[in-house]
Amino acid sequence: HQHQHQHQHQHHREHQRQRRRLRRHHLLLQHIPLWRLDATKSLSDFKITVTSKSGGTATYNVHKGILATGARANAYFVKLFTNSPGPMCQLTLAASAANAFPVFLDFCYSSEGKLDAETHIGAALKYIAVYFGNSALFEKICAFIVKDLTWQTAPTYYAEADLYDLEKLSAAAARMCALHFPSADHDELILLKTGLFSTIIESPHLTCDSKLLSRRVADYCRAHSAELTSELLLAITPAKKMPEIAPKEALYLYERAVLYLPQEKGRGSLRQRCMDAGNPFIQTWLKRALWLVRTVLEAQSVRRAGHACTGGAWQYSGIVLPVSSHLLPLAPPHPLPHFASVVGPASVRGRHHHGEERARHSWVHHPEQPPDGRCRGAAGPLKGSKGMERREGGRMKG
Repeated sequence: HQHQHQHQHQHHREHQRQRRRLRRHHLLLQHIPLWRLDATKSLSDFKITVTSKSGGTATYNVHKGILATGARANAYFVKLFTNSPGPMCQLTLAASAANAFPVFLDFCYSSEGKLDAETHIGAALKYIAVYFGNSALFEKICAFIVKDLTWQTAPTYYAEADLYDLEKLSAAAARMCALHFPSADHDELILLKTGLFSTIIESPHLTCDSKLLSRRVADYCRAHSAELTSELLLAITPAKKMPEIAPKEALYLYERAVLYLPQEKGRGSLRQRCMDAGNPFIQTWLKRALWLVRTVLEAQSVRRAGHACTGGAWQYSGIVLPVSSHLLPLAPPHPLPHFASVVGPASVRGRHHHGEERARHSWVHHPEQPPDGRCRGAAGPLKGSKGMERREGGRMKG
């Protein structure tokens, strides 16, 4: 009797365990949407193949009755199932929309209409709601975006809204980016398209310190150097919003101005603002370099007819410099810098004598140069002075 009682007790406990497992499995099935289960177990009657524009394909086993009926019905699938009785369809979506498609299906299959939205797929879910004609999803996602759109998330929403042509969302995100430009995520702003970034800079809501703005603009130009144009540079460096340039960025922005804005002149020009940035290096360095370029060009102006120095651009130590009469000082500043190279319409290569050997350096030299070291140009002879050694007897003194 004791052995029989123990056997019955063990059988009862095993039966209780099985009931608990079945109950847990039943509760689990209630929380898992049917489309996530095996197609045969869920009795799926339709397949949706989603191809991402960035690469990758996913197939979803869905149910016509859920997608086309009820409070979360989709007008797109109602029309599709009515006109096309086929067992499957194919969709091609942008990367974020393809990532948001499972969340969209979870919402359609949810008995409570629960939406697990996040910032990076918020705009994509709004696009899906419009595309598939799901009014319930549209209301839910709009309520989520209103709460989630802050200065931290504005750059992400701005880029995504532009991708899906959501004009109202794009305008709201752009305004938020402009109002909180100094605090916005710098890395996210750099990733914006050139048209979106220029819209923020041109916005009347932009509030940012001039020097901080110049640093942000310089970083953006470095990241998008291949897309930089004269129109873009003018749009993102307006004198009214950027009257002062950060000293550390003055040299870089000056070089960009020379390359893309050669005709821009005047007090408010980008070049002049860079010169006024208070960077002693750029002011001294440019004066020395520009004087040296002018010296080279004047020395060659007679011998190389047809090559004018006005309106051109020459390279000095890897930096492209303008050759403009209103920027060139008349007297040579001291001491002269090392002259690396002059590249342009009147480029020259010269030699600098050091001791008994002749080391190759770029300097004013021409086979017809007189032995006394004078350089005859259009403005007359330029005699050597401090910083320019005279040539006597074929050797350089000084």
